[in-house]
Amino acid sequence: MTSTAAMEAGSTSVERLLAAAVATMEKARYCWAMTVAEDGSVNARPMGPQKSPTSEDPFGILFLTRRGSRKALEIGRTGRLSVVYQHDADDSYVTLIGRGVIIADRALLRARWQPAWNQFFPAGADDETAIF
Repeated sequence: MTSTAAMEAGSTSVERLLAAAVATMEKARYCWAMTVAEDGSVNARPMGPQKSPTSEDPFGILFLTRRGSRKALEIGRTGRLSVVYQHDADDSYVTLIGRGVIIADRALLRARWQPAWNQFFPAGADDETAIF
């Protein structure tokens, strides 16, 4: 096998792996979001990810949270976030480790707002404490 053929075969394997990861993420209703505390310990909490439209990066995940929450403060401090998806029926999981950012874009919040979130944010997408 030539090096070009080997690279193409490796690229195909990576593409299949990424496609399987996206499929697992799409099947999971919840995931675990993990941040690093000031003392270096890990804080994990279940989250309902805001799924990306197919036109967007499937690994760009949004979570609705409250400005000033522990997770928001830890992401703001470290710029890091780890997320784990698990789908029991397929015995599959995906771990994402990377950069986390706080987004306080009202237009984005309005575009993605779900009525169920009103129970947590009665002012809806205009609630200044609601962030992604």
